[in-house]
Amino acid sequence: MISDLIQQEEQTETTKSQVDSFFDLLEERVLDVNPYCRSRIFQVYLRLLKYNSFPLLLVTISLPTKFPKRRQRICELCVRSLEDKSSHVRRNVIKLLTKLISTHPFALLHGGQLSYPEWHERLEALMVQIDNLQPPSDAPGLSESDKMTDNPDGENTEFSAGTHRGEPTSSEPSSNPTTTGDDLMKLQLTKRYYTEALKFIESLHEASETISQLLASKNKSEVLESMDFFVVADAYKLATAKVC
Repeated sequence: MISDLIQQEEQTETTKSQVDSFFDLLEERVLDVNPYCRSRIFQVYLRLLKYNSFPLLLVTISLPTKFPKRRQRICELCVRSLEDKSSHVRRNVIKLLTKLISTHPFALLHGGQLSYPEWHERLEALMVQIDNLQPPSDAPGLSESDKMTDNPDGENTEFSAGTHRGEPTSSEPSSNPTTTGDDLMKLQLTKRYYTEALKFIESLHEASETISQLLASKNKSEVLESMDFFVVADAYKLATAKVC
């Protein structure tokens, strides 16, 4: 039912509310006392990923829905459920984490690798770029009336933003070009994109520590799923894939 609702061309508020309600119900059932129920919940998530319906709405970071947050929430639930007492639950959780890696929505920029140092470096470079930008000329608070100040002699002195007291106003253009509102919005969206990617990678690093311990499990299927996880993680350059 979730898959059908997501695939609808028109995403009305009613549709989004229904999808949110279904996801809330799934999250509640993760805490069910019955291990079979908990295991089935992760199988439902896995089925959504296999149908490619769930990540379809996650690849656009500007989409005004909660789906990117839902995906991260699912990853966090997986990390927590790796401590489940049921090996059947843990096996499905590992399988879901593997699928989350292979279908992650952060391949739009810079490829699909999940190297934490590289993503962190990109975010720092972007922050420097944002800090060096001048605000758009039509930004609130930068009108001509706001550029006039009264001096002690009662005369008005006009100065540009960034000019120190006592320095003459220069008519030369600034070395940093003035950005537009659209440019700033694009940079802010890219910043959110990088931040969400880093948060996802951090969750995977935390999960890898537990999965590495499950390699010594007595359950053969659990060990095989753990091995598959590290194979996929290594293919995406996840740093913790080298722990074993």
